[in-house]
Amino acid sequence: MSNLSYQALRFPDVSSLTPEELSEAEKNWVHFQPYLVSKGYQLRPRYRPGWVPSWKLSGANPYDCEDSIDSLPTRVLDAVRIKDDLRVVIKMIIPYDDDEEGEEERNILRYLSSEKCVDDPTNHAVSDIAPSNIMMDVGRLHNGPFNPFIQNFASCRKYMAPLKLRRSNKSVRYYYIDFGYAKWFRYVQRNRMIKGTRARERAPEQVEGQLYDPFMVDVYQLGALIRRDLIPLPLSSISSPPYSEHDPP
Repeated sequence: MSNLSYQALRFPDVSSLTPEELSEAEKNWVHFQPYLVSKGYQLRPRYRPGWVPSWKLSGANPYDCEDSIDSLPTRVLDAVRIKDDLRVVIKMIIPYDDDEEGEEERNILRYLSSEKCVDDPTNHAVSDIAPSNIMMDVGRLHNGPFNPFIQNFASCRKYMAPLKLRRSNKSVRYYYIDFGYAKWFRYVQRNRMIKGTRARERAPEQVEGQLYDPFMVDVYQLGALIRRDLIPLPLSSISSPPYSEHDPP
């Protein structure tokens, strides 16, 4: 990760009015595209300098073309790692002078991405576990390249096509994202108590503004997610997916 010279992330507009028009948020990613390429990552054609809409050349309906999609990329956008064509997601972190959390999040992500930590599943406490902050790598489930912003369609460079999931005998890996409220304890210590009230799934100590152990809060938040979102699922919906790789198009 590197520092990017970037103005405050407050755009006049974050969405485009027409398929060929780039929003201010999108233009900022176009600005950084050469830098990202120099680091080994490539954005989709829409976010490259000099982009010409594919439908201008082919005469196709813009809404059938992959590069017509405005992904609303204020802070997050998908990319491809050039060396192996691996689909990744890039998050733009902008620490402000009055925002210590932004700086801390960047430092935490650098540390967790280091060689000694990247494969250690016990290396972090998030303090903000919630359904929207747990993602899975779906690459093994798809029968082709996919577009993370229109998840039912394949990303075929120019056109979009319905995408099926291959669920049988396929394992996936889950990831915690959004370390904006995380805390880095740089040294082994007994006293791990911190104070904070912001989280999507607040533990009682957070609601009351009390000191708390963030590792214990992780356990509470994950347990709340399992109790509320997983346990109520009918067994039939788990054992019999609504569709499979054998379903007709």
